[in-house]
Amino acid sequence: MLSTKQNTMNPAEEIVKFWLQNTGYFFQSSIRVEKGQNREIDILAMDNEGNNRKHIEVSVSIKMRDHKNTPKTRAEKFLEKFNHPKIKSEAEKKFKNGFYEKELVVGDITLEKTDGFKEFSEHCKNLKINVIPFSKIIKEVANILKEHNQLNPIIKTVQLCQRFLT
Repeated sequence: MLSTKQNTMNPAEEIVKFWLQNTGYFFQSSIRVEKGQNREIDILAMDNEGNNRKHIEVSVSIKMRDHKNTPKTRAEKFLEKFNHPKIKSEAEKKFKNGFYEKELVVGDITLEKTDGFKEFSEHCKNLKINVIPFSKIIKEVANILKEHNQLNPIIKTVQLCQRFLT
């Protein structure tokens, strides 16, 4: 019998994990925290010394459009995810109750035909969430990929696109 649940890789998360690994971080990803509720932590990362710890959520699409929510309410929704009791408890457990930063990787944010990235980022900053544009990460990854062939199919696709589309 075939399972209806597919275990697929999230391309944006794979790219972020590759970037983290190449910038000196160890990570754990797709951490399930509540059975039956589909709650998970995208990525927990720590540098080699264990000083820099990050809970990273990745929310990247071709265009993030949101006509119902303002940048402020959208930022507050991400804060709710970071601060959900089960998610927060799991992050604290993995980091042994040490301090960690909350980071959000996002693509474009379009609000009523305008670029809402700057306003959204400011609201997140006020909530102590660092926002990292996916465009920054993919550019850094493209530079790393100039050197070695990759086996991960998503990273290999980025490498091929970078090679043949530029």
